[in-house]
Amino acid sequence: MPDVLLGGCASEPLLNYLKALGVLRLVAEQADAEARASWHKDRLVLRSRLDGDALLEFFLADYRPTPIVGPWAGGSGFFDKDRKTAVLAISASTNQRLEPYREVIGRVQAVLASRGITEKPRDDVKRDLLRCYRAVLPDEAILWLDAAIVLGEARDASAPILGSGGNDGRLDFGRNFMERLVDLGFDDDSTASSGGLLQAALFGEVVSGLGSDAVGQFHPGGSGGPNATIGMEADSQVNGWDWVLALEGALLLGGAASRRYGTSGQRRAAFPFTVESVAVGDNAPSESETASSRRGELWLPLWDRWTALPELRALFAEGRLTLGREQARDGVESARAVTTLGVQRGLSQFVRYGFLERNGRSYLATPMGRFAVRREQSMELLDWGDAGQWLHRFRDAAKSSTAPPRFSVALRRLDEAVLAAARFGGPQRVAGVLASLGAIERELSITGRPGHVGTLELAPLPLLHRDWWRLADDGSCEFRLARALVSLGQIDGGEPLRANLEPVSGDASRVWWDTQEARCVVRAPGVVRLLAGVLERRLLDLGIDGLRAASSVSLGDAAHFIAGALDERRLLDLIWGLALVARPSGGRAPGPGPVPRADASLQDDVIVPRAWALAKLVFIAPRQHTDGEPAPADTQAAPRRLILGRLRAGDLDGAAREASRRLRVAGLVPLPGPRSGGGERPTHFLPGADPGHLQAALLLPISRRAEAQLLRLVVRESSSALSAAGAHDEPKDHPKGGAR
Repeated sequence: MPDVLLGGCASEPLLNYLKALGVLRLVAEQADAEARASWHKDRLVLRSRLDGDALLEFFLADYRPTPIVGPWAGGSGFFDKDRKTAVLAISASTNQRLEPYREVIGRVQAVLASRGITEKPRDDVKRDLLRCYRAVLPDEAILWLDAAIVLGEARDASAPILGSGGNDGRLDFGRNFMERLVDLGFDDDSTASSGGLLQAALFGEVVSGLGSDAVGQFHPGGSGGPNATIGMEADSQVNGWDWVLALEGALLLGGAASRRYGTSGQRRAAFPFTVESVAVGDNAPSESETASSRRGELWLPLWDRWTALPELRALFAEGRLTLGREQARDGVESARAVTTLGVQRGLSQFVRYGFLERNGRSYLATPMGRFAVRREQSMELLDWGDAGQWLHRFRDAAKSSTAPPRFSVALRRLDEAVLAAARFGGPQRVAGVLASLGAIERELSITGRPGHVGTLELAPLPLLHRDWWRLADDGSCEFRLARALVSLGQIDGGEPLRANLEPVSGDASRVWWDTQEARCVVRAPGVVRLLAGVLERRLLDLGIDGLRAASSVSLGDAAHFIAGALDERRLLDLIWGLALVARPSGGRAPGPGPVPRADASLQDDVIVPRAWALAKLVFIAPRQHTDGEPAPADTQAAPRRLILGRLRAGDLDGAAREASRRLRVAGLVPLPGPRSGGGERPTHFLPGADPGHLQAALLLPISRRAEAQLLRLVVRESSSALSAAGAHDEPKDHPKGGAR
């Protein structure tokens, strides 16, 4: 069985994809039941007993068109004001290949005559007429009715892929199909003259003589209009065979009435891989475009293994992208479903199409990206526990008319992050999803009534699965800092950082709003003010033990933060996001991920403000050394609120002097030491260093290695305490930088 590469049957635009389906369906039904097809480099490969020449001969001499008619809409060719040229030509034809068409046309005309209908039917008359057609027309004609319209209990529904019931504005697809058949010579059995056009349609060869008839929404590039050519405006261009084969392929996408989406109420229309539109992703509509300007989305599958027509029918008959037990409802949920275990049918990719109102009031099938079928565990974690249902509720609340715009902005950001993670994967994009969740929770918590979105009320976001710690670790400085900060209180059942971020209480299984709780630091607009507030709050409530953490950062990361050389917006969102994640097993956050090269040089040549280095040694929480003795600088150099007051006032020299005095009490001699004759040298620090950053950085948990580095940077080596600390914590490499 030869393999024939169909260069004209590509995955984009939609016209070519449908054409590929049409070729496989027609060959399998009318020429070779054993025909198979697969996608290779975005082109369909057909395996059947027909080689290239035989395939051309089949369509030119043997192919019997499916009787596609739409006698329920104006312009279909069956009513008084319609253009009837093609209907009359086919009715008068003697070509045996058009016999099924003539029979269907005759039955339609008989139904209309018996009911005295001469004009386009409306409302109830149309509904009755559709049910009558279903009863009297042969199965071949019913295929088109099913693909275009689903007869519902309350109202009928149209498939976005076929416009508004088999027509797009004044363009009736059925009448246009018949007109193309006549143009190709089916009415007088002269199809051989269209061999060049057929060869171009199948194999992608360049050909002249294209028609200027309407191509509808299926091929935006060929629809013509302003700026469509080198001149001011161009006519549409269409190969009649492209249109004929595309509509033959569209018959595989028939709809049905079902109780999908897990509802138990009235049945609703369900079309294969068709979901609601969302305004994110490639070529996405803007938020200002109304829902009426977009008809939905279509996620069309590609497969790289040989597939026969019965398998393909079963695939489109099921036509579902599932999340757990429910069907995906929109484009974002479809992206999540593609990357989870919900799609296991031997598929390789999905091409996302949106039906958007463009070029006046015309709709165009616009490609909106490709999504590989692979497992992305982070997408599964969005449905872990109660998180999935919470996201559904938040989506509905954010879209309500009473919701403030900031919630729809937060939802759009989450949707964009989910699409990016589902499409491309990788820890950085997964971290983007987690940061977006953190931004949503922050918006909920800073309202006057936490959890209220307009007139609706939401509970806090349930705890997320602990695997987020691992999957979102992109190795960035922002993530390492956020991980260390969120690990505050994760030792010995301490108070979690989330309690300082929002007014919540909870236990290991759930959280709830607690407006009576005064531990949180709310309405802090940036990460610097937030961390400074958390530092003071934890010292007030918990003392120095409130600064104990399960994870830590290097001195280089701390210097990076102090210098403001990172994305503070992202750091803030990651702090909120990681605060929502369940405490790691064992109570300790996963270890640091790989250090990017950009940070490696910073680790080797660390320069920190001397004022911060002195103050940080005072603010280090107690911990045990290997011999069981407490760190010498911790027991006697207790934190002093005076240092924080000096920093808030911008008095860095005063803060450094106060920290130096506390260290001397602990038996340490700060460098450069007192001058001969008394007094102390002024404290010089990094140019542009901000006192707010210095204060916020005091909350950062640092490693023992970093502590030893600080001691060597600002304390005399002759100090007995330094010698004791160095005996247990000797750094492998002496830092090349210093404290300024």
